[in-house]
Amino acid sequence: MSNIGISGNAYSKNAFINSGAIILGGLAGPLLSRIISQRLQDGLPPTFALASMAIGITMIIKAHFIPVVVMALILGTALWWLSG
Repeated sequence: MSNIGISGNAYSKNAFINSGAIILGGLAGPLLSRIISQRLQDGLPPTFALASMAIGITMIIKAHFIPVVVMALILGTALWWLSG
């Protein structure tokens, strides 16, 4: 049986939870920006960038198709560069 689509399995439940968290975070961000100091606001993006890189490195280490990942990175970088 396929795990693709909305069939009541754990994957679709997680997708709804993730979507809800993104929506709540998007709504809470502007409200909390008045409370959180500018120094902390400036420090959050690099923190999330490092966390994303760590997660990505961990996933690449576990990946069986590393050449595909490398080609995707090269292609994405080339498209970014061409877009200006």
